[in-house]
Order: sequence, then structure tokens, then C-alpha cells
Amino acid sequence: VELRCGGTADYGAQNLFDGNPNTGWGASADDGAGQSVTVDFGREVHLTQVGITPGFTKVGPRADQGCASVNAFPFNRFVAEVQWTFDDGFSVTQTFARRGTLQRTRVDATTTTVTMRIVRTEYQGRDTDTVISSMEVRGSR
Repeated sequence: VELRCGGTADYGAQNLFDGNPNTGWGASADDGAGQSVTVDFGREVHLTQVGITPGFTKVGPRADQGCASVNAFPFNRFVAEVQWTFDDGFSVTQTFARRGTLQRTRVDATTTTVTMRIVRTEYQGRDTDTVISSMEVRGSR
């Protein structure tokens, strides 16, 4: 994607795990409710925590701010709620505080995959797109 203040951006799901707050998964150009991403571990794992950063935390030039460098979080949609689903159908709903930090919830699941589905987003008054900066899953093999 070409950016209006120069440069390009990639919004692929691989950005969820790259450790870079200036990238993210572009779930949707509008309300991302219903969009999902599945992580396949390739073998059974025991998960104890899952979480996301519920929005886009990129700090960079923004056209409507005169190309000044700003945090994107208050401009993009806020992810208010997601559902985590595991192989056996067990699921956990997670809601978020309106802040651009990684927010985790405890789980107790033995699984080979986990799917994170966006349940609800909230428009914050500027951009309509839904971007999640990071995802984390913790546990043991």
C-alpha cells in the first residue's frame, strides 16, 4: 500500500508476530467484526495466555496531520471484543480497555490451533479501517 506521506505499508497477518508496533494486520478496510486469523502450531501445545493490541499503534507521518509523526491508535477503529476458539470448540471472549497496549487474558487450553475472531469494533471518528498491531500466545509445548 502506498502511503500519502511517502513510503509503503504491508498489512499481512505475519505482522501480528513481528514484534514491531509500527506494523499490523489489516483485518478490514472498515468494521472488522467477523474477521479472523488462525494460528497453527503444527502440533499440540498447552496455552495459558492469549492477547492482542486492540488497534494500530504505529507512530509515523499522517497526511491529515500535515505529515507530522503521530500515533495511529486514536484514529483507527478500536477492537473492543474478540473471541478465541481452540480445537475442541472451547472459546473465551476477551474485551479490551481503550488503550494501545498488549492486553492478555488467561486460558487453559491444549490445542494445535487457535482462532482469534473480531466480535466488535468501535469507530473513533477518523479512519474506518480495523488494524491489530500485535498478537501474543503463551504456553508450553
